[in-house]
Amino acid sequence: MNINHVAIWADNLELLRSFYTEYFGGCCGSRYHNPTKGFTSYIVAFDGGARLELMHKDGLSRPLEPHLGFAHISFSVGDKESVDSLTARLRRDGYVIVDGPRVTGDGFYESAVEDPEGNIVEITVCAYCRLVLLRLSMCRRVVANALLRPGDSTCSVSSSRCSSNSDISSG
Repeated sequence: MNINHVAIWADNLELLRSFYTEYFGGCCGSRYHNPTKGFTSYIVAFDGGARLELMHKDGLSRPLEPHLGFAHISFSVGDKESVDSLTARLRRDGYVIVDGPRVTGDGFYESAVEDPEGNIVEITVCAYCRLVLLRLSMCRRVVANALLRPGDSTCSVSSSRCSSNSDISSG
């Protein structure tokens, strides 16, 4: 199972569409409009399959104070340099940088910016993705080394680890 999309109510659809396509590389579908319901939307698709629905309905207003519900959307841009450069570009273009770039208490490198309508957008390095790739690399090395006999000059795994599959099953 995966999340199909996340939706954001918007006052100015065109402004948000431009923001998410220009700064985050989204590809925008055609505009949907239902005049009977006063509803208009765009679907913006991103690399990796994530989608964002930008929606507008006549007569809606934004809550004045923080409230339960949607808190932020986060985009992984790959590395620290990309976080820094996109944050700098957004700052130069006049967007409010809410926080960072910085390393968070739980180890993520990120910044946070307001989109044109004040929604918080995190720009981050995908630390989880790097961890998964690192563990996958380690598991591949253990499997490859397990095919060698312990003590062989090319085996980098100790004899006790070669006889155990614990690295593979926990990875």
